[in-house]
Amino acid sequence: MHKTNLNQAAIKKIDGIDCIDIDHLPMKYVNHKFKSRNVNWSNLLMLVDISRQSKKYATLVIEKNMNCYQLYDSTTTIINHQLEKECFLNDKLSNSICNELSISNKRPIIHSQASLLPLQSRNNSRYHSWINTNLVDYTVSGRQSNSVFLYTPDENIHIKINERPSYLKKKFNDIQKIQLFIIDIRNHFDLISAEIGKSISNNPNTTPACRYGFTEQHYRRFIYSFAEEIYLSSSQNKKD
Repeated sequence: MHKTNLNQAAIKKIDGIDCIDIDHLPMKYVNHKFKSRNVNWSNLLMLVDISRQSKKYATLVIEKNMNCYQLYDSTTTIINHQLEKECFLNDKLSNSICNELSISNKRPIIHSQASLLPLQSRNNSRYHSWINTNLVDYTVSGRQSNSVFLYTPDENIHIKINERPSYLKKKFNDIQKIQLFIIDIRNHFDLISAEIGKSISNNPNTTPACRYGFTEQHYRRFIYSFAEEIYLSSSQNKKD
């Protein structure tokens, strides 16, 4: 018996590997369905678009231990709901980074809980399936040129998907570029923080009355306005 909440009939052996074939998985094998439920991003392996396969549910969620369930919301809605909670790693930052890195087609999304890679849409659906590359890697099928197996080191069941290995390789590289860019942003903010720290330590007015705690909204507005100032000054310099 495999460790999963799926019907055991969902487990197939392909190329000698025990796997779930996502593109041919009957939804009747998924026993758990919810109209509303918070995704456990730290355990998320994959968000699968099933909007063309199910009349009522739009997303199949796959978590560690092959814990699978259907959700009413689309993959896009689920991701956007998380992005709305993000202070810094939201869709605006992600799009800005992708613009800077010339990533224009099927952009990955990175937020504080996951690094999401979009698969190519299926069956003329307007939604995508997404892989969390923080937890998942892939290996190429030995016999099927347009198939790959997704896996994690601690799982004995793989996830088979129909996708070109060259596409996945490119998107994994895109994710890495975005992650490195975000790390670089953090390093710059660390330098700014260090300079501010020096300024405070040299300030004679260091009494508690001179220190204030600001809300997340203050910092959100500051980051946006600061970024806008940098952009406008940069644009002006280019004109000059």
